[in-house]
Amino acid sequence: MKGVDEVADLAIHNESDEGNRNIHAHIMTTVRPLNENGTWGAKSKKEYLLDEQGNRILGKNRKPKTRKVELTTWNDKGNAEKWRENFADLCNRYLEKNNLEKRADHRSYERQGREEIPTIHLGASASALERKGIETDKGNINREIKKHNSLVRAIREKISELTSWLNDFTKPYLKNMNRINRIRKKNMKIRQNSLIFMNTSAFIMTCRKKKEET
Repeated sequence: MKGVDEVADLAIHNESDEGNRNIHAHIMTTVRPLNENGTWGAKSKKEYLLDEQGNRILGKNRKPKTRKVELTTWNDKGNAEKWRENFADLCNRYLEKNNLEKRADHRSYERQGREEIPTIHLGASASALERKGIETDKGNINREIKKHNSLVRAIREKISELTSWLNDFTKPYLKNMNRINRIRKKNMKIRQNSLIFMNTSAFIMTCRKKKEET
């Protein structure tokens, strides 16, 4: 693999002659680095725990305490997340290129905020029996999950339809309400200006009356 000096072995399982459409790939990678001479390097090392004075810390069995230090980052879960995301992006580029609506997402349903339940892995034995028309416990579980997910999608679509209908229904009302609010604001402004005019006129009349009296 470029950039990480890691060897990857790819095995693509295409559609089988028996009609198995579980098309997938297995990607196996090394967890040990390769030295320049072609030999395998160490994937981790042991490191002694030291106190503030640099002395080895002893455990209850009076033996020095150690910890495992990874020499590569290939077992880092963060890398697995990054690689899965990159693979999903690659799939989506080709799906879009071929004008297909489906999209891949490396995140779980829970992380996506979806209400569907993920199906369980059948495995080779159960898959073979299901293809022959023989029901299995795992297959029955997946069928129930698919029924649930279909119901969830149907409810979501119905909610979307009702929301759209409600928006269309309330648009004229909201439009009229906005017009009424604009008229109310104009009337409020007119009343305010009228009050200012009346108060100003009264003040002027009072001033003139006082001036005439003097």
